[in-house]
This record gives sequence, C-alpha cells and structure tokens, in this order.
Amino acid sequence: METLISFGLIILFICLIVGLVKPSTILKWDKKPSRIKVFIYWLFSSTLVGFLIPTEGQVNEGEFNYDLFEEKYDINLLDEEINEMGVVKAQISQSIYFGKIDSSLIEGEIELFLKERLRKLDDRKGFKNFNTASHVIIWLHESKNHAIEGGSNWIAMINKMGEEDNFNFTLNKEKLEHVKNPIDSVINGLSTEARKEIYRAIAYIEDKALNEANSKFPDGNDWERNYDYNKKLLKNYYKKFYKHYSINKGVSTEILSEGLKKGWLEKTGEISFKL
Repeated sequence: METLISFGLIILFICLIVGLVKPSTILKWDKKPSRIKVFIYWLFSSTLVGFLIPTEGQVNEGEFNYDLFEEKYDINLLDEEINEMGVVKAQISQSIYFGKIDSSLIEGEIELFLKERLRKLDDRKGFKNFNTASHVIIWLHESKNHAIEGGSNWIAMINKMGEEDNFNFTLNKEKLEHVKNPIDSVINGLSTEARKEIYRAIAYIEDKALNEANSKFPDGNDWERNYDYNKKLLKNYYKKFYKHYSINKGVSTEILSEGLKKGWLEKTGEISFKL
C-alpha cells in the first residue's frame, strides 16, 4: 500500500515538472492550460494522495494480523483472574507480556492487538449470571518480570466496563519508546545499570521502613506514631544509602524519577546495599 502511494507521488511530481515546462502536455482537456493551473492540479492531487499515507504509529486495521503479531513478539500470558460478583459483574483480567521487542513495534499494532484480544475475552461464555463477561481488562508488560511485579509499569492496557461495546485503550508512549530503543547513558557519572541498582535500592529502603513501621504500630489508630517512626527509619536508612553510593538527595531524586518514567524493575536484580 505505502509503496503504491510513494509511486503515485513520484508520478505526480514528474507530471508537475513536465507541466511547468509545457502545460498543454499535461492539461490536454483544458482549452487554456497554464503553469499555475498545473501547479494547482498537482497540489490538489498530492494532498489527496497524502491523506492515504498512514501517520507514524498507525496501521491499517484490514492489514493487521493478530496471530502474526502474537508470534513475532512472543506474547505470553502470565495469569488470568475471573471474578463473579453475583448479578453485579463477571470480570476477566489478564496480565500478558512481550517475550521480545524490536524497534519496528508501533503503537497502532498494540492497540489493534489488544482490541482483538479483548474481543475474544468478551465473547467467552460460561458465567453463572451473564452470557458473556461484563468487565474485561488486559495489561501488557514489556517482560515477564515486569508482569510479575505488576503495578503501574505496564506499556499498554485496555478495558471494557459494562455491557456496552465501548472500550478504553491507554498507552505509555514514553515507556514504549524507551523499551524499543534503550539507551545506555551515563548521568551524574553513573551508568544505566548503576542507576537501575540505585533505583532498586530506593524501593528496598522504602519497603523496609514501611514494613517495620507497620509491624511496630499495626493498629490503625496509631497512624501518627506509625508515620513518625517510618519517617525516622527513612532518615537513618537514606543517610547510609547516600554514603554507600556516594550520591546526594538530588541525584537520588533524579534516578527515582527516571526509573518511574522508564518502568525500571524494583525487585528484580541484585543490590549491593543492605541494612
């Protein structure tokens, strides 16, 4: 399709050049051919053909092949959960992930793939109080470890709530670009792998302080003491953390922000810092 469009644009350009030299050769039907008329016809025709060119990230739905996409990117199912709440809802939720990704992946393909997968789940039978699922939600992650950790580090998600056919598709474009074209950079003297370790260490500190505070003050009525104790622990832990990695709070904040944007793993991988 795109090849034909490109060929058509080349033909129109050749006609423009010929028409500017000798308008009557191109505008044979016109009694008073002129260069300005040739240009107007060329501009109008090129604009029409240009509308046929898909913009970046889009794909023609008629040309999309669900099975080929699934095979090319080795899509895997991590888990599926089915919840039935009487006559309120019958929900299917899935976490799936890429087995491999390359730079040719575009957002339009992801949307069409998830839309078709949602349709397949939406057609599933066998519920007690519903003919088909009333609620469907699918999360697509960049890897198995990302799917296991869950949270908000998905690349894309799609959901349908209620009996209507409408669905909501959400794509994390910034994360998708990072996953497609990962860049090994050095920031503040730290390599990408070093920053990823520090990011994991931050998660380790935050989890440890939270768990210890909850263990010491489990009663919800003690939330103020829980909060104060958590804050005290974090202050002590971060002091050791900054010394261990030879960084300051500013660098730590930058790494935390980078990790959240790029969807770095929090619990998968080694860290040299221990408390």
